Amino acid sequence: MDLNPPAGENYANPKTCLFHVIFKAAALAFYILSALFVNNFVIIFVVTVLLAALDFWVVKNVSGRILVGLRWWNEINDLGESIWKFESLDQESLARMNKKDSWLFWWTLYLTAAAWILLAIFSLIRLQADYLLVVGVCLTLSIANIVGFTKCRKGVQAMLSRRFNNLLPRPSHLGSHPPCNQHSVLSESLIGEDGNKTEMQLGKIDKPSRIGRGMYMRTILAVSSWDLIELVEVMLEKQLSGHRVDRSICAWFWEQVIAQGDSFKLQPVIASPTHYLFQVVREGITFLACTQVDMPPLMGIEFLCRVADVLSDYLGGLNEDVIKDNFVIVYELLDEMIDNGFPLTTEPNILREMIAPPNIVSKMLSVVTGNSSNVTETLPGATASCVPWRTTDPKYANNEVYVDLVEEMDATINRHEIKDGVLVKCEIYGEVQVNSHLSGLPDLTLSFANPSILDDVRFHPCVRFRPWESHQILSFVPPDGQFKLMSYRVKKLKITPIYVKPQLTSGAGTCNVSVLVGIRNDPGKIIDSITVQFQLPACILSADLTSNHGTVNILANKTCSWSIGRIPKDKAPSMTGTLVLGTGIERLHVCPTFQVSFRIMGVALSGLQIDKLDLKNLPNRPYKGFRALTRAGEFEVRS
Repeated sequence: MDLNPPAGENYANPKTCLFHVIFKAAALAFYILSALFVNNFVIIFVVTVLLAALDFWVVKNVSGRILVGLRWWNEINDLGESIWKFESLDQESLARMNKKDSWLFWWTLYLTAAAWILLAIFSLIRLQADYLLVVGVCLTLSIANIVGFTKCRKGVQAMLSRRFNNLLPRPSHLGSHPPCNQHSVLSESLIGEDGNKTEMQLGKIDKPSRIGRGMYMRTILAVSSWDLIELVEVMLEKQLSGHRVDRSICAWFWEQVIAQGDSFKLQPVIASPTHYLFQVVREGITFLACTQVDMPPLMGIEFLCRVADVLSDYLGGLNEDVIKDNFVIVYELLDEMIDNGFPLTTEPNILREMIAPPNIVSKMLSVVTGNSSNVTETLPGATASCVPWRTTDPKYANNEVYVDLVEEMDATINRHEIKDGVLVKCEIYGEVQVNSHLSGLPDLTLSFANPSILDDVRFHPCVRFRPWESHQILSFVPPDGQFKLMSYRVKKLKITPIYVKPQLTSGAGTCNVSVLVGIRNDPGKIIDSITVQFQLPACILSADLTSNHGTVNILANKTCSWSIGRIPKDKAPSMTGTLVLGTGIERLHVCPTFQVSFRIMGVALSGLQIDKLDLKNLPNRPYKGFRALTRAGEFEVRS
């Protein structure tokens, strides 16, 4: 590369060149001069890294494409391998690129990295570990672009050389090749000197592409006789057994979903023309499994629930964007959770020891090195333990265990029967959640004062079933950290903590609305976060609703939301107003259903009470804490 810029030629893209340089200079200048003006390290870190990230994005997606005609990105293929992908303009367009633009691009790219290396050496000499972290992040972003564009340029040169050789006369016994159109798009797989597989494409570079919502995720697994597990519409695909399932079964499933609506997605077991399907829906993502032979349906549904729980725990939530950003982690988790069609490791504690959770540093290192694996080389000790759900020999300075009763009340109240309404259904779905930080291998025993009220109990694998079956006592060795010990239902409750009285009278093209909310059965604790929602019928043109307490909002989807908060002691909250019906409609024939939400801290409305919690095999006396929370689940009032 020439040290001097090409003579007799001006910059063809001066604005792009300016932005190519300005973010690099801004990041370096702010970091160097910040010691004179800013004493807060957090501000220095955030601003410097933000400027370096802006520079990374501009170089990778804008200036590299315009100044040198190159673009790169990194993807993971179906086998979990890291693939560098490159794009370049055709040979004729590359020859017309401005040499001064190219000279500026490459020299500023290398000089910026050299400047950050010098700053890293200064920080190391002065033993400033915090500032070394800032420099390390910025240097990583700079090197990532250098590696990407260098690989891209070498790939272009190799591909053009290969293309030129194909145009040379060839001996007749080797066969002939048709001539290549110079402006056509060429696609070729290349193996670089480091052994990494890359894909190079020559042709016109459009605006930077991104993964859209139409790309869908598909994970093919097998458990026992399972053939397929699918997560939403296909974002990634992975075959884990020798038997492959055709993707047509997915197309059939989504056709049925579109044809039959949400009622089809509520069916846990579905019979297709060729398979039996099991499905679990979490946060808008459908986990789908299929089999062609008889097998226990609960086995498939339980494993799907475990996969969803592990992904949600690892990624801090479960949605389409989070999975797209962390699909390498998803691949690796699925590899460990199932082996050749059989469930293997499903405990989050062991999986965290085997596969490091995602973070910013690991993602940056994977971009630079091309190695995106998060799997550790050592096998966790708990895999060979009789309690595989617990980390091997954890140690804490303070031993603590907290038990929470978290309940949701599902109720349906019919307002058509009598004035105050009739309770059609009222039941509690509850969970016993434990947060354990105990040293060694503790043995816990939890008992309830009234366990006979519990129905449909479901336990964590750590619970010994025989003590519960004989004495209804929970005996267990807890996992380390937070987990759900058991879930339960309490059915046929007789009363709800609050009442909602809606009245709708319509005539002459309008409908008068009056909704009254109050406390029916005082639980002894404050009822807060009260909200009443209902969907306005399609025939409603406009609504004018007011309340004497709280706020009323009508959303864009014609949902009316009344946020009450806490019920005051001096008055009962009420909402009144008028709905205007459509032209030609005299009366309202479709009455809305009111959805109610609330929260009560410190009480379990089911009446379940914890009797005692005993702990054994602990070096010192632990701290024990108990809490309760009840909130509304599917709480509906029919008007």
